[in-house]
Amino acid sequence: MTATRPTPSATSTPTGRPRRPRALAATGAVVLAGALASTAATPASATEFAVSTSAPEGRIVDGQPFIGVTGRESDLGSDIVGLQATYDDQRGMIVANITFRGIPTFPDTASVTFGRRDTTGGCRAPAADIFGFTAGPDAVGRWSRSDVGEASAASGAAQRSLIGNVLTIGATDGELAGRIYDCVSARVSVGGGDLDTVGPVPLTVVPGTETGPYRQDAEIRLNAPTLGSLKRGRWKKIRVRVGNVGGRDASDTRLEVRVPKGMDLRIGGVKGKAARSRKQTRKLGVLVSGRTKHVTVKVRPTGRAADSGEVRFRMLASGQPTQKEYVQWKLRARDRKRTARSSQSKKKRSSSSSRR
Repeated sequence: MTATRPTPSATSTPTGRPRRPRALAATGAVVLAGALASTAATPASATEFAVSTSAPEGRIVDGQPFIGVTGRESDLGSDIVGLQATYDDQRGMIVANITFRGIPTFPDTASVTFGRRDTTGGCRAPAADIFGFTAGPDAVGRWSRSDVGEASAASGAAQRSLIGNVLTIGATDGELAGRIYDCVSARVSVGGGDLDTVGPVPLTVVPGTETGPYRQDAEIRLNAPTLGSLKRGRWKKIRVRVGNVGGRDASDTRLEVRVPKGMDLRIGGVKGKAARSRKQTRKLGVLVSGRTKHVTVKVRPTGRAADSGEVRFRMLASGQPTQKEYVQWKLRARDRKRTARSSQSKKKRSSSSSRR
């Protein structure tokens, strides 16, 4: 993932002998986290996720020893030896502390990714990234949120501080709230090339902060649009949206659609004899956490259709409560009058034949 690098200041290279001021670093992290929290007027009962991990000395990029950039072979300020990260899903607050082996002296770009684990072990979209220079007095970084299928859904300014060999970057924004992140990775790069990487590592719930079970399991969602008036003999297309807003993938997901008598039904992907039934099922398989799918459904009132009725939708998944939506429809006024005249004609013919 990419983002615009912040512009370094003229005095972006600090001087001084390398040291490890752990107490000062912790104090700086607390100050920045407090400043971020004060910008969000939300309850304290948010679900929080956190991770703390260490990294071996020596720069490792994607699991391989880093050969080095000319003149940077002995640079300890780009060697990550520790990572702490926190995500508050109600406040929309992300904070990361990156500990280096030495004090950074080059304004490299540090980035931390909060994302979703994939089958290859990587951190993928939907994700949020925060960026900042590893050296220099700049107090401003950047954050960027990317959703599935979108390179950048939202972005903004982040806060940054460097105390000794610990870099702290954080941001609080409503666009970051309510997301599903379960892994974190960090990297230091220069000129588009990585100098050191850490992770991905699991992001877990902080005990006592969870406000609901949806983070621990899948949670399916169903959204069918309104139908309004239908014309007899004409197909009406419906775009049904199904999604998984939970913290785990949903398996064996399927969408069931039922229409009343006198109405034809077609669902994309359903073929053969099943495609002529008034109740059809579209199998969706595994619905990945945070993903959304769309299913195209077509309905058509025939000459035997009533003046009004409902199309019933059911979303099912293994181990999940069934989601239901009943969408009302009615024939347009002209067709309803025609139905009334037709029924009256039938009654007249029936009464005349009985008299004979």
